[in-house]
Amino acid sequence: MKKYIFYLFSLGFIFSSCEDMLDIEPENSITHYNYYKSEQDIMGLVYDMQNKIKDAYFAHDDVQKRGVIHDHPINFEGKQIIVKDLAMGAQTEGYSFESHWEWYYQVIGVANLILENIERVGMEKERENFYKGIALFSRSYAYFNQIKIFGDCIYITSVDDLSQKAAMPWREILKLSIKDMEEAASYLDHWNNQTDANGKHLITRQIPGVGAVYAYLAHMNAWMATFGGEEQGYLENAIKYASLTIDGDERGAEFALENNYEDVCNNTMIAKGSEVIYEIDCYPYDGNYLFDKMKLTIMDDYAVYPINPVSGPADNENLPHGVVADVVKTLYNYIERDGAGNYNSSNDKRLTSYFYKFDDPNYTTELNLVNLYKRRKPYYSLDYNNQQQFYRADGNYPAMRLSEIILLRAELYQISGQDSKAIQDLNTIRNRAGLPNYNAGSSILKDEIFHERERELFAEGHRYWDILRSGRYELLKGDVVNFTNQDIEDGALFYPKNIHATENNQKLKQMPFWSKYF
Repeated sequence: MKKYIFYLFSLGFIFSSCEDMLDIEPENSITHYNYYKSEQDIMGLVYDMQNKIKDAYFAHDDVQKRGVIHDHPINFEGKQIIVKDLAMGAQTEGYSFESHWEWYYQVIGVANLILENIERVGMEKERENFYKGIALFSRSYAYFNQIKIFGDCIYITSVDDLSQKAAMPWREILKLSIKDMEEAASYLDHWNNQTDANGKHLITRQIPGVGAVYAYLAHMNAWMATFGGEEQGYLENAIKYASLTIDGDERGAEFALENNYEDVCNNTMIAKGSEVIYEIDCYPYDGNYLFDKMKLTIMDDYAVYPINPVSGPADNENLPHGVVADVVKTLYNYIERDGAGNYNSSNDKRLTSYFYKFDDPNYTTELNLVNLYKRRKPYYSLDYNNQQQFYRADGNYPAMRLSEIILLRAELYQISGQDSKAIQDLNTIRNRAGLPNYNAGSSILKDEIFHERERELFAEGHRYWDILRSGRYELLKGDVVNFTNQDIEDGALFYPKNIHATENNQKLKQMPFWSKYF
């Protein structure tokens, strides 16, 4: 225990001011190279890295929220807002934008520490490879998220490499990260077959199995082929890795769709069951800390009733996001029956599973907002008086699940001209939802796959990236639709880098679009 505490102190020092990333002198080499003696020491690093992944994921949920479907967004002061127009804000005198540039570098730092020390421990090769796989996955995962958010970034693969340097083009980082992820695939097994340092089965899918590696390789190659504009080879690889996720490799399939949407809500939405590929652990580091609460997910921004036993339908109006009943009915293809706005009943089973009594005016608000009901189990935290109070829905967050990858493959098949295969994947999800096979032909197939992703993955944090991947910028709220193609190529859809990072590292520059403002 003393050794692990010492590690936390030393690493905490290195990253305690990560806005000044790469400007801090390295610790004495004893800290990094002579310290880790056992598999338990390495597993301690893995757990710390998982905590940093969790922090980084939720630190950037504002990026994902730029693409959510909402009709009544409010901020913490109760004022209605639209998605931030950062470019306009940057032109305001005295404006200072501080993005969470540092969070994923903390993940990268621990991953590098593991990779540089793993061979010194003297473990059996199988165990050594297991930890290499986790570290390579985590570093690749962190860089993939970093470049999607910020574009060109600093690329480091050594703990002691803290010198000032210029950013590397994001496409080059993505290519290197794909190689990391491919190497990770060679080291990891199915999640259920993997064990921790004490020989016990893993308890969280935030520690990846090979299926999670395949899923992120599908997304990384898809990002390069679509948003990156480099289809050659990457589109085929994206399909290949999506297929390995869905159908399995020589070891067999690792995942299976839930039988119905009640099971999706009760199992998958708390990151349990057969459909979850990768999860983000939402639980506090230590339940004894009063304010170290579970992390809030995007879905928690939409829902409080009836998850909170003392709430009422109208309490939803005070949440950060809300969606009106008519928007939900349109999205899930209710057919309007008459001019009075009466609707025929939809066959889509997601309507009644995802939304609590959405068609009953007694259970919507005065603003006609519906109550999202995908995550249902209440979680209680302690208030100022040390009393339990409802805080949010319980359970980990399913960052990646099988139906998402099936629909991603449908999207990729459509792009590659394999419409029949795309329709087959589309129908897999439609049929589970109680809908008939798609029969509208190829002309609107691309649109239908996009809308099926909207329906299946409502409020799960994928839609912003779907919009960017498909170039549907007009769906983003704010002034994004006014960006030119050159603005987008210059980085307008990325976030600006933290101003402290560029001030303290003179070689680090903003993307061309943001250099006009910072």
